[in-house]
Amino acid sequence: MAEWPPNTPERHREHIPDEVEVFELFERFLQGKPCTEKEKISDEQGLLLWTLGFIAEDGDPAEITYTRAGRYLSKDGREEEHYTAIRVVYFDSTGRIEMGGTSLARWDKDNERWTEGRIIS
Repeated sequence: MAEWPPNTPERHREHIPDEVEVFELFERFLQGKPCTEKEKISDEQGLLLWTLGFIAEDGDPAEITYTRAGRYLSKDGREEEHYTAIRVVYFDSTGRIEMGGTSLARWDKDNERWTEGRIIS
């Protein structure tokens, strides 16, 4: 993932949690389910993206991902804006086709706290 612009005022106001804070959120949502690390990316500012794989209640694979706020290029080259959030994505039994997902928590920068669920602003 490429990120730009490198230094905008919005990026410096956003809370950047450390790995301990993110892992505590992962643990709360995973509720003891075993997991494996699939991807972790950091930069000079800290944790950027962290994905853990786990088996969902229906027995199919799923991923829980932390993403730091910013503007990024998607895998297909489109620009996407992300909020600091924890999301889960569910896959089919092969683990290759996304079947859905949801936002579990988002950093509410106005109230400086994590808010469970999706926030529409």
